[in-house]
Order: sequence, then C-alpha cells, then structure tokens
Amino acid sequence: MSVCLSVVIPAYNECANIGRVIEDARKSIESRDVQTYEIILVDDGSSDGTGEAAGKISRDISNVRAVSHDRNRGLGAALRTGFDNAIGDIITWIPGDGQFDLGDVLDGLPQMATKDIVVALRQGRNELTRSFISSCYHGLIRILFQFEARDMCGIYIIKRSVLQEIRPRSNDIFLNLEIPLSCVRRKKAVGTIVLQIKPRLSGVSKVANLHTLLRNILELVKYRFGL
Repeated sequence: MSVCLSVVIPAYNECANIGRVIEDARKSIESRDVQTYEIILVDDGSSDGTGEAAGKISRDISNVRAVSHDRNRGLGAALRTGFDNAIGDIITWIPGDGQFDLGDVLDGLPQMATKDIVVALRQGRNELTRSFISSCYHGLIRILFQFEARDMCGIYIIKRSVLQEIRPRSNDIFLNLEIPLSCVRRKKAVGTIVLQIKPRLSGVSKVANLHTLLRNILELVKYRFGL
C-alpha cells in the first residue's frame, strides 16, 4: 500500500536521543512502500537544547520539519501541534525517547487499506511504578467507558481525515486514549498491532509519576462528561 505518510515525533528534553531517533525513523520509512513522507519534530518547550538540535536536523534534511513550543505544554498538545502541521494522508507518531521502533509501527500500514485507525498494543518491560499507575488509570477507564485499554501503548496509525473529524483536544497523555475512544464512538474501523517497548536511549520517563496520573484522570472525567 503506497501512502503519503506523516510521522510526528514529540520531544521534551530529549537532546541526547533525538538524532538517533530521526535516523532510525528515516531508515524504517524508506524501507517501506511509502510514496512520500515527512517527519515533524515537535520540541515541547525543552530546556536541554532539544529545540536547537531539532532545528539543525530540519535544516540538514529536507523532509524533516521542526516546530517548537515556547513552554512545556504536555504530550497531547505537542501531538496536536504535529497533527495540525501534517500534510500526509496517513499520520502516525513515536516518542522522541527511542522506546518504540517506527519499523514495528509501520507493520500496521497494510491494514490502513481497510481501517480508519490501527492501534498498537504493548508488550515488553513491566516497571512497578508504571504498572501501578496504569492499573489505577485503566480501572477508572473501565468504570467510566466499559472500555479495555490496558494493553494500549498510545501509538496509532490514523487517517488524517479521521483526525480532522475527531478534533481531539487534550493537552496531556490522555489524548492517546481520547483518539481511539472517539473512533470507537463513531464506529470507525479499528485494527491492532503489537509493539515491543525498548529501554530508553537516555534520560528518564516524563509520564510515570503521580502528577501525570492526576492530570490525566481530570482529562478523562472532562471527556466522559463533556466538560
């Protein structure tokens, strides 16, 4: 399936990782049946030089573009910025920390011939803190939506036209549940793939903490009750 593909890569304080992530992403895309592609780097208000590194990469590589936030706004806001700037018919994303292989994500591309969205399910590392936070969050999702999100890792491939219809609004990591939930509610055709999580190339997780959990519970409740 030959497609016009946009890959969004949000990054917050990932200066040590971003160059390698871009290099690996380009190799993965160019080994696929992709007609044209672009990579959109979104620096989410980093303080470690990620924005400068992204800008240099975009100047050196013609099909890489860089966008920067003036402050840290959250993963959802970074993704929405990337999605708003994307021009491909098909859009996907990976984080800038190197924990997901874009080549594995692109294994779901053939399904897009018949699906509106392909959602990635998670396999791999099982950290205690992350597992506890995920269990609390997913338990609340089951209560509010009768929807099983336990194995979803937040990565997906989606048609740009579907994203434009959904118009997601979350600024936090909840965006990555908001989008599949909205597709299910609109009876879109949903496919799945399984991804392995790799160790971070460098740095620490930005999401495995109580503060992020509480912010996303608030987003979850606001979405459920239309607030």
